[in-house]
Amino acid sequence: MKKKTVIGLAAAAAAAAAAYGINRQSEHSDYNRYRDVFGKFVEVKGHQLSYEDGGEGETIVALCGLGETSPIMSWRPLAARLRENYRVIILEPFGYGYSDDIDEKRNLENITEELHLALEALQVKEYVLMAHSFGGVYALKLMQDYPEEVKAYIGIDTIVPQVAQYLDATVLNQGMHYLNKGMGNLGILKVMTLLDESKYVPLTEDYHFSDTEKDICRAVALYRQHSAAIANELSEANASLKKVLTFAVPDSIPAYFYTATESDELLEKYGALEATWTHYHKILTNHPLSKVQRMVSSHYIHHENVNSMQKEIKAWLKSL
Repeated sequence: MKKKTVIGLAAAAAAAAAAYGINRQSEHSDYNRYRDVFGKFVEVKGHQLSYEDGGEGETIVALCGLGETSPIMSWRPLAARLRENYRVIILEPFGYGYSDDIDEKRNLENITEELHLALEALQVKEYVLMAHSFGGVYALKLMQDYPEEVKAYIGIDTIVPQVAQYLDATVLNQGMHYLNKGMGNLGILKVMTLLDESKYVPLTEDYHFSDTEKDICRAVALYRQHSAAIANELSEANASLKKVLTFAVPDSIPAYFYTATESDELLEKYGALEATWTHYHKILTNHPLSKVQRMVSSHYIHHENVNSMQKEIKAWLKSL
């Protein structure tokens, strides 16, 4: 290799390293700007876990999906409407939002234990549990361990353990995570977020995000692409699914499941029969007041159907 080529490659590598360092420093600064004004913190296992608590009335506890970098912002459109009648607590697991990023293994047992310890610290003894996507796996574990605490369950296109026979959740989610991380390291993701706010702000017509909220969404999305806890949780995804394979919603707990046509169609591409996704939700509950509602929607039902869901959830909870 010619000397000029070697020098050129070394210069390019040095420039890339410098750009990466500047980019990470900028992301860290943007992220920390809102830390003290964003939410609240509760100590769990010696670490700080972020949460948002608002509204009055019966308590609803919301759990996010896997890799949802800012759970508080993701839930905000629906939570804002539900808080007209209920107290809504949004928990941000370690590695998410403004919670500490920790090294402890992100398996089913540890994550559910931490979520429950947060509720204990907040002195929440009875609640309606609400989960989206992979949060449904942790919800199933919480209901198995603490059925006397959960008064009702709302599952929003939640992952059901039976999907493991059709697709590898770890490979699918890890691929997207590391793609985003790579683009983040190169500064590409930052440019994309500047050009298109839908890359980091939940798409909804039923809630207006303020400029500050948009800035927080962007800062957290960019910073949390490097979360060690989320990366570890992704590696544990299939193992967590298998651990809840025999779980169902306890018979004492009524459940309201929303399922998305997009998820039914995705499973069909992997060999499942039509509406298999929705079928698996139906067999998760035996309570006479449970219901399953299939929506013509993307996986993010709670972003696209805020007003109708607020009315339906309110009516259903009132009927219990």
